[in-house]
Amino acid sequence: MTFFPEPLRPSEGRKEEEIRVSPIEADKREEDRSYQEGFKNDCGLKTYVAFLMFLKKEIQGVALGKSSLLPEETEALRNLFRLLMDANQSENELFCGAFSEAWSRFLQNVQVLEHLPQKNRKTLKNLRELIEEVDNYPPNEDHKLGFYLSKQVGKAWLPTPFRQILRHLFTDHRLYGENSTLSRWVALLDNFY
Repeated sequence: MTFFPEPLRPSEGRKEEEIRVSPIEADKREEDRSYQEGFKNDCGLKTYVAFLMFLKKEIQGVALGKSSLLPEETEALRNLFRLLMDANQSENELFCGAFSEAWSRFLQNVQVLEHLPQKNRKTLKNLRELIEEVDNYPPNEDHKLGFYLSKQVGKAWLPTPFRQILRHLFTDHRLYGENSTLSRWVALLDNFY
């Protein structure tokens, strides 16, 4: 004989025990939700408008042959190249980190500049030439300067081949002066202005 206990509550309970939400509460929740969504949309709208204003300024600047995207980055790179011309920075961790960060920002802004309409072709050609030379320097090596710069060298990582490349750039400038690789790179950045 099988014994089944009776359920505590019948499967069809009384409808009166259900929790009911009054229409006023439902409207209030919906009103709060619409306010929050409107706030989110308003922030997105402000960001979008700010981006459009920035883009308009850039397009106007590029049409005139100027852009506010790169002056800081080109100036930072030029200063770093000149520091390397003046002294051997191969053991300076701060220099290496700053060089890597400046190079990353420079590359990002060149990519943005390439996608803007009415870009200055000569300026972009010089910047592309600089990027290609850095990415392929020194010749006949497995890992180039561009590789190390893209890997964020500096405080946490300062590989010996990267330091040798910096040392070579410094000695190359000491030997060849205005005909050195660093001088050519600075000249390409000077043509940006």
